[in-house]
Amino acid sequence: MKKFLHPVILILLSLLLTISPSLITYKFQWQNSRAIAMNDPNYLTQELEWQNPQIFGINKEPDHATLIPFSNEQDALTFDRSKSKNFILLNGEWDFQFKESPLQVNKDFYNTKSWKKIEVPSNWQLKGYGKPIYTNIKHPFPTNPPYVPEDKNETGLYRKEFFLPTEWNNKEIFIHFDGVQSAFYLWVNGNKVGYSEGSMTPAEFKLNPYLQEGKNQISVKVIRWSDASYLEDQDFWRLSGIYRDVYLFATPQVAIRDFFAKSTLDSSYQNGVLNLEIDVNNYIQKTASKYVVKVNLYAPNNQIVFSERINLPKKIASQSEARVSLNKIIDSVKPWSDEQPHLYKLTLTLLNNKGEEINAISSKIGFRTTEIKNGQFLLNGVPVLIKGVNRHEFDPDNGRVVTKEDMIRDIKLLKQNNFNAVRTSHYPNVPLWYELCDEYGIYLMDEANVESHELWKWKNIILANNPEYYNSFIDRGISMVERDKNHPSIIIWSLGNEAGIGKAIRNMANEMKQIDDSRPIHYEGRFPYKMRSLPEFDFISNMYVGVEDMIYLTEKDPTRPVILSEYSHSMGNSTGNFYKYWDLIENPKYPRIQGGFIWDWVDQGLRKTTEDGVEYFAYGGDFGDIPNDKNFCINGLVLPDRIPSPDLLEVKKVQDFIDVIPKDIKVGKVKIKNKYHFTNLNFVTLKWALIENGTILQTSEIPNLNIPALSEQAINIPFSQPTLKPGKEYWLNFSFQLKEDTPWANKGFEIAKDQLKLPYNKIPQPLVNVMNFDEIEVKENNQNISVEGIDFAITLDKAQGIFNSWVYQGKEMLARGLKLNLWRAPIDNDGSEIFDGMYAAQWYDNALDKMDYKNLTYQIKKLYGNRAVKITVKGTLGSDKPMKFHFFTNYTIFGDGEVFVDNTVINDNNELMSIPRIGMNMIVPKEMDNFQWYGRGIHQSYQDKKQSAFIGVYSNQVTDNYWAYIKPQENGNKTDVRWATLTNDNRVGFLTNTQEKINVSAHHYSLENLTNAKHTYEVKDSGNITFNIDYKQMGVGGDDSWSPRIHQEFLLKDKYYRYSFTIRPIDLKSQSLEKLLEKNLPFLR
Repeated sequence: MKKFLHPVILILLSLLLTISPSLITYKFQWQNSRAIAMNDPNYLTQELEWQNPQIFGINKEPDHATLIPFSNEQDALTFDRSKSKNFILLNGEWDFQFKESPLQVNKDFYNTKSWKKIEVPSNWQLKGYGKPIYTNIKHPFPTNPPYVPEDKNETGLYRKEFFLPTEWNNKEIFIHFDGVQSAFYLWVNGNKVGYSEGSMTPAEFKLNPYLQEGKNQISVKVIRWSDASYLEDQDFWRLSGIYRDVYLFATPQVAIRDFFAKSTLDSSYQNGVLNLEIDVNNYIQKTASKYVVKVNLYAPNNQIVFSERINLPKKIASQSEARVSLNKIIDSVKPWSDEQPHLYKLTLTLLNNKGEEINAISSKIGFRTTEIKNGQFLLNGVPVLIKGVNRHEFDPDNGRVVTKEDMIRDIKLLKQNNFNAVRTSHYPNVPLWYELCDEYGIYLMDEANVESHELWKWKNIILANNPEYYNSFIDRGISMVERDKNHPSIIIWSLGNEAGIGKAIRNMANEMKQIDDSRPIHYEGRFPYKMRSLPEFDFISNMYVGVEDMIYLTEKDPTRPVILSEYSHSMGNSTGNFYKYWDLIENPKYPRIQGGFIWDWVDQGLRKTTEDGVEYFAYGGDFGDIPNDKNFCINGLVLPDRIPSPDLLEVKKVQDFIDVIPKDIKVGKVKIKNKYHFTNLNFVTLKWALIENGTILQTSEIPNLNIPALSEQAINIPFSQPTLKPGKEYWLNFSFQLKEDTPWANKGFEIAKDQLKLPYNKIPQPLVNVMNFDEIEVKENNQNISVEGIDFAITLDKAQGIFNSWVYQGKEMLARGLKLNLWRAPIDNDGSEIFDGMYAAQWYDNALDKMDYKNLTYQIKKLYGNRAVKITVKGTLGSDKPMKFHFFTNYTIFGDGEVFVDNTVINDNNELMSIPRIGMNMIVPKEMDNFQWYGRGIHQSYQDKKQSAFIGVYSNQVTDNYWAYIKPQENGNKTDVRWATLTNDNRVGFLTNTQEKINVSAHHYSLENLTNAKHTYEVKDSGNITFNIDYKQMGVGGDDSWSPRIHQEFLLKDKYYRYSFTIRPIDLKSQSLEKLLEKNLPFLR
């Protein structure tokens, strides 16, 4: 007999569901929740479950682990759900209607016409319906929990037909929604099935009473805002729709419904402990008897570890569930860790009373133990350091919809850049993510879908203390744990984010521990919420504390580890002083400071196109979304399309797992420190090179580094001491590369690097005899000062105080001469339109961006018998604001065409938090696009962010030095530069040189354009090149992006600044760069 009911019975069941509060299901039988019937007269409209926090599920199935039912073990071992005859994926094209409000939806909307098409999964705002909204804290609607707007509340209507396979007759049939935002109702064949909230964990419904043979119709009504939105106030784009997989699955009438394979290690950390619980459900109307579960465990090499049969109770009552368990010790197990993610294959096969396989599921499990001992967080008995990052699920074209390829790309980038952990901020991710993290080896802090930021922070409303929301909180924790409990990659459960602290959160923790007591629990919320107040639960995880705060917190509570849930806010040009955190974290004096999770992984910019076809990444406000928080969603280490930022290179270096420590470096003696927790360094090759001023003199490799985990070993780098040359400096470069391919990188990939300076006494270069130079001619009138030599002529405009002409070999070399510059295009950590009290606000208030030369005076002094002349320009930098800076610049022009520039800037502005930069810039013709420098590179660096940029000689095009931050800002700087050239294709251009260390950068846009641009497409080629020759810029910071926290030593607050350099025109076809660099003018001693 087929298990489909007569249509009349279907109608009666649907009516019963509509009016009966007894069918509103709750998972928490231990609490007396008030259930409101859908026909309650207190409702303002026909359906207001979505404004009642006590109703978050109607007719939903109980939560369970992620699983797909197969018919037999052989199929289950494929781990390919498409191979299951009990699985139908419903992704693809669905019918769709869009409404501005749920009030506009007809009662029988599924029978209406005028349907359009939409892809499932997707967010409808990215498919041409409604608009995306980005806010950080503020809800995009008036806050009045639990109520949300009724008239302005986007609603999506979905419809799809499917055909039931005939082999599904006499089976239990379910529909599974992996994720729907925010609340939805489900109909099948016109019959209301149920309702769900909790957008980041599955909603599952049993469909048998509503199905018919052959063709069936699913209809879904999705509502953008609901009472659940007050628990989903994450800092992210507010998007809606069916955005994860939808599928049908079928099981036998007696089937495995759930299982928990708690796979840990014993106290020796050598043997595996498997505590297995299996729930078998009898869905039929009669007793089931003589069923057996066969349990097979396969090792990573696919060899059988054990096979056992577990007899179920002789009789399982109708419509009830039986739980059986198995406890096993597995000797000499291969533990799971991020470095060695050994996975075992577990199959559970249900046999009927005839011994036939009728139901099978499979799972990949890993044996590992997480615990807190003596205040340290241990994994497999080892105090691991968490090199983590917060990661939103995001795609620039598809919003919340991420593919397997997207996830693998993220994981490979994470592994390649020395991350070992991810916080699933701030919600459970798509189920496949956890499988991939199990496979590749990524630790996870799995976070419940709980955030109530605006209510907690701005309204002083703690929903966790609101009895109407109690069960909703707890449901979110339990649904996460039940779904994800079998994944070894999850090492920490998190109760959510920024929702204050209250009874419901504490109860949620208790209920989660009742299910799984093998993992510690994190939650950062606390009261009072102060930088140095302590959170509850298992970790000290305070967000955005500085290194001094971390020391204070670890001393304040010696019983818990310090692992920051968010730190190093990487918004725009950021992640400065990151090395300071890791100097502390790796300091053996503080063994309980164990890392943190950077904020965050990916810039959440949605791809958009201008009217003339230029692509760019959009942020808050770019879709007409009001309210919005502008570009505060742009704070990732990678661009939306996963192109790594320069900040990621810095993080990779600082977080790397190998250190080189000089011992007696002059003779090549160093110590190699292996910071991997579980892995010998015999999987890498060390390649080294001896460098002289950027030129490789010697190179070789050491193929076998047999250094155990968490140990160090002295080795000898077999180089020969070079013949030391005047003006040269010498470096040893180290590159640690993979010997073989891995799942996340190919052979030869560099996993760590280091650079050590050889402490040889630098031999000074001999002084140039200026008397051998040609004489020069100096002229002065009311407008200009001119200096002319054999092949050059320089004119200084006395009204402007700058060179307005520099002719070399008969060709004009300037568009505008050198001029003092104190401005940089503000980075996000300087300040933005979102936050007050930052550096940039003070700069703009004092018009630092509008400063020009004023009150100029000149002195001319001829030197060396007319073979040089010193022109001193004195004046002030100022604007129409009171703030000003006194300066004097000495230009010493030599007979060979070289100009020695010596600058002094006097800062009497005590109220100024920091000068943005101290430097000069000039504008040269566009064709001087070939850029070469000896300093740090090849990527950008700043005084507090240069660990990853090694000293060397680098060359590229000027365009290569522009990093297109989504919100344009200062970029492309090079630090510790000794010399630099800008030349055209004929190798004619400029050389700047110094015996100090300066900063340089070159760009095709103007500084004013970069300052004013809001998006990348607004940064325009100026037609020339701006060449910056700076003493220094202030640091970029990174402790946070909303307060002035750039570290004091990286600010420019001194009263006096003086720096110097030389600059000259060059023709490298006829001149040797090496010879030019050997010149040592007497002024540079």
